[in-house]
Amino acid sequence: MRHIFLTLLLFVGLGDAQARDMRLQVVGDLLIDADGRVADYTIADQTPEPIVKLLDRSVRGWTFEPTLRDGQAVKVRTRLNLTLAARKRDDGGYLLQVEQIRFTGVRKAITQKPPRYPQEAARAGISGDVLMAVRIDAQGKVMDVAPVQASLPYRRVKLSDVEYWGKYFESSAAKGMRDWVYEPADAQAGETDTTLIVSVSYRMEDVPPASEGWSAAAAGPAQRIPWLNETDQQFDPNGLKDNESIAIGAQPVMKTSVLGSVL
Repeated sequence: MRHIFLTLLLFVGLGDAQARDMRLQVVGDLLIDADGRVADYTIADQTPEPIVKLLDRSVRGWTFEPTLRDGQAVKVRTRLNLTLAARKRDDGGYLLQVEQIRFTGVRKAITQKPPRYPQEAARAGISGDVLMAVRIDAQGKVMDVAPVQASLPYRRVKLSDVEYWGKYFESSAAKGMRDWVYEPADAQAGETDTTLIVSVSYRMEDVPPASEGWSAAAAGPAQRIPWLNETDQQFDPNGLKDNESIAIGAQPVMKTSVLGSVL
């Protein structure tokens, strides 16, 4: 009877039930206890209620490796980005599976005026993307900004072109981001200052927005973040959209992967 229920659910929540596979993006916030259990969570209001009920049974049972801060296990709050795939069965029913899961930073920018497009790049018709590291204090004030990596959204570019134009985009982003203001730290999670990796996109009108993250063929060398130790220099920015961020040192790790699991 489970697959019959999912057929009805997908008609209500996901649209055209004649498609072979359908997908739904779900976002929310998780609060994870120091012992790695889910203490609380919220799911975006626009998520269909039947999906929320199915997720509730799953999310409450997730467990994570303890998140350490200064050697001590602490609570951590993270944003959940989930892709659910509804796969049609031969008998006409559906299986609802977890296709992709990502945890990102939860501190949103309250004031986030876009950096100015570099005039030199605009005149030359050059588009670019930059990853920037931004360090914010407990009140949400920007303390430090540093470039991490630049990329040009073209298939065939020279590394020298990426480095040359990347400096213009990095300089513009660094200048603009110093005036950004973020949400205060989560006192319940014991946060103080936080380092975020933020994707900033500069696109001419005829260039589509980035959808697949950084392309190694078009990316310049990664740069060291000055205020972080060597251990924290490793992170995965793939898939970050414009102005989306990940928090360094606060990426929860699931003890058991739920990828491919059926809700």
